[in-house]
Amino acid sequence: MTEDEIRKKYTERYEALKSAAQELKDDITKYLSDKQKFHIDRIDTRAKDIDRFVAKATKVIEDKQTKESKLKYENPLSQIQDQVGARILILYLDDVEELSKTIKNYYGIYEDVTKEPDNDYEFKYFGRHFILSFPTEIREKYGKDKIPVAFELQIKTLFQYAWSECEHDLNYKPHGKEIDKEGQRLLAFASAQSWGSDRIFDELIKKTKLDS
Repeated sequence: MTEDEIRKKYTERYEALKSAAQELKDDITKYLSDKQKFHIDRIDTRAKDIDRFVAKATKVIEDKQTKESKLKYENPLSQIQDQVGARILILYLDDVEELSKTIKNYYGIYEDVTKEPDNDYEFKYFGRHFILSFPTEIREKYGKDKIPVAFELQIKTLFQYAWSECEHDLNYKPHGKEIDKEGQRLLAFASAQSWGSDRIFDELIKKTKLDS
C-alpha cells in the first residue's frame, strides 16, 4: 500500500478505534476496581494518532539477506499491534509482577516484554509491555474489520512514567539542538534516581506492612 492508501484506510477506522479504546479503559477499570492491593494511580487508553500510525506503517528497514531497503510492515493495518494502547500507572514497583499476572490471566497474552537497559551498568528506560487479546465483545460492537485482535498494555510506576515522558519529549520532539553526551549522561542520572526512588518507596511500603 502507498502512504496515501494507508492514511485513508486508517482514518476510516480511527473513530471506531477511539470508541473501542474508551470501552477498553472502562473494562480494565471495572476489572481492577476491587483489587486495591495494587495501589493503582490511574488507567489510560488511547487510539494511535493518525500521523504516528502512518509514520510507523511506512518505516523502512534493511533486509538482512539482500541488504536492500524494504517496508517493515507488509500489511500494517493487521501487523501493527498498538493501534489501541493502554497504560496502568502504579505507585510501587513491587506490585508490577502480581498485577502483570492478573492482567494476563484476564485478557490472554500474545507477548510479554520487560523493557530495561542492555547491561547492568546503564540507566535508561524501564517498563513492562504486553500485547494482549482485545475483548471480543468490543471488537464485535465496533467491527472486527476495524478493531485489531490485540492491544498494547504498559505497566509502569509513576517514576518510570515521568522519566520516559520527559526523555521522549527531549529526544524525539524538535527543541532545536540535539542532546549532547553530557545531556545524555544527565538523562541517565535522572533514570538512576527514578530507579532508586522506586526501590526506596518499595522498602517503605513493606516496612509499613510489617509494622501494622
